[in-house]
Amino acid sequence: HLEAAFAVAPGDIRTGLISEARLAGYLIAQQGELADADAEADALGTLIDARVTLIAADGTVIGDSAIARADLHTLENHATREEVVAARHVGVGTFARWSHSTGVETMYAAVPVAKGPVAFARVALPLTAVNRRINEVRGLALVGLAAGLVVAVLATWVTSVLLNRRLRIVADTARRYERGEFGRPARDHGHDEIGTVANVLDQTARQLGAQIAEMAQERAHTDAILSGMVEGIVLIDANGHLLLTNPAVRSLLRLSDGAENAHYLEVVRQPDIASIVAAALANTPTAPVEVELDREPKRRVMANVMPVASGRGGGAGRVLHDITDLRHAVQVRRDFVANVSH
Repeated sequence: HLEAAFAVAPGDIRTGLISEARLAGYLIAQQGELADADAEADALGTLIDARVTLIAADGTVIGDSAIARADLHTLENHATREEVVAARHVGVGTFARWSHSTGVETMYAAVPVAKGPVAFARVALPLTAVNRRINEVRGLALVGLAAGLVVAVLATWVTSVLLNRRLRIVADTARRYERGEFGRPARDHGHDEIGTVANVLDQTARQLGAQIAEMAQERAHTDAILSGMVEGIVLIDANGHLLLTNPAVRSLLRLSDGAENAHYLEVVRQPDIASIVAAALANTPTAPVEVELDREPKRRVMANVMPVASGRGGGAGRVLHDITDLRHAVQVRRDFVANVSH
């Protein structure tokens, strides 16, 4: 029963019951002449709101706040009660058992008094009251737990909303960069883990956008230079496909606007030019060759092909210089000299 009582009654309730017993014993000890022990037990029971039993040295109950004076003689001798035995030997005793007088499982605490006829003061508390207090504590704990869960759910929801909002901002920024909109001002995403990653990605994307804009500007300058050149320029990659052509070479070779990415053998019909292109792709230096293009009107060109270093991607660059007018002028001069000499 004692272990069961301790399992039911928390330590603070047991300690409180011992304190009430000691308070009852102290108040009795402070009395002058104790004329009526039962009346004193009733007064103490009302004061501390608990059942108070006053026991003589031989175990006779001489006062009990829960038993009428006329029925005290019906109570058993309490000398062998566990709490009284413990109080006699160690100064305080507690025990829990079914009460013979009330029929309720009760917890007792007894202390020695030694004041007149009173040897022990005992305080009793029904474990139903203890259980009621425990249930109240449990109820408060459940309410606190429910409130904590509600707060936790709300905090999680708020955190999730804020996190989703920040992730949407990062995703929107990434989509703008994907569309090539690098000119918008950077936005501070915070200084936590997500913010640090977003700020680094934002800075990297903006730097990439600046580099792309610079490359586009350089490409525009290059296109302007190539468009103004009278020489035909062709850039070929390491696999022999056309990467770049200018208007002059497209006019000479009668190339369409979609000639890029075609293999050079598909657009170069002259074996001499094809052979020096193949040599350049093999990183072999070649001498310029003069060829006549198979087209009407006939055009003569000087073809020069230069290999591109493998460290820069490999390939070859070809320059075609239209020398038709030059050759015609040379032929006219020769004819003139021959006529003069004749």
